Amino acid sequence: MENCSAEESDVSDSDIPEYKEKIHAQLQAGKMKVKYGEKPFRCPFCPGKKKQDYKLKELLQHASDVGSALKCKAKERAAHLALAMYLERNLASSSGNSLQLAVVPKNLKNEQDKCVWPWMGILVNLPPGPTDGDRLSKQLSQFRPLEVAILGNPKDRILCAIVKFATDWSGFDDALHFETHFIQKKYGKADWNKRNCRRGYPYGYGWFARFHDYHSPGPIREHLRKNGGLRSVGDREHE
Repeated sequence: MENCSAEESDVSDSDIPEYKEKIHAQLQAGKMKVKYGEKPFRCPFCPGKKKQDYKLKELLQHASDVGSALKCKAKERAAHLALAMYLERNLASSSGNSLQLAVVPKNLKNEQDKCVWPWMGILVNLPPGPTDGDRLSKQLSQFRPLEVAILGNPKDRILCAIVKFATDWSGFDDALHFETHFIQKKYGKADWNKRNCRRGYPYGYGWFARFHDYHSPGPIREHLRKNGGLRSVGDREHE
């Protein structure tokens, strides 16, 4: 696992998508360099780190690891997510190289930083009344879900749903956007954990499915384990 910077961050988790796009635009414009001539690749966000020189695949692994590390500052995660997106979309396609990343061994300390893949979102405390996956999928269309699975039936006290996103970087972005939306509305996972359980928001509480959800008891865990597994951002499967 990459070490995170101790610098203060003026970027919150809810600002990650916007800040990531800002940094990605700067990389695209050449305002930040990852390669100088024939020299190895370098991370523009880690100038003081011991390791400076990377192969292309190594730099993508570094960017993906830091970008998915929940213990890192939001600003640092967003910058590295932008770098990973830039490397995969630009340099990998132009060089024709396959950038499939190495699977992180399960005994590493960053196990709890992993997300459920295929990328999934969780909805809990859905409002009472007729609910089906297709209808909810249309209501959540701004996040571009592939499908929505309802867990339980309308008679249950707490109705839940799993939102499935695309398996590539666009799906990761959509899942992060999904989570950020609920955080901004104060209906994120932290709000749910406070057990306020208030009604009012039409989609209940929502967040990106991660390590703790995968190991929590109940129907959510069963669905996540049946349909996915734990991975870091860089561990995506390639057919």
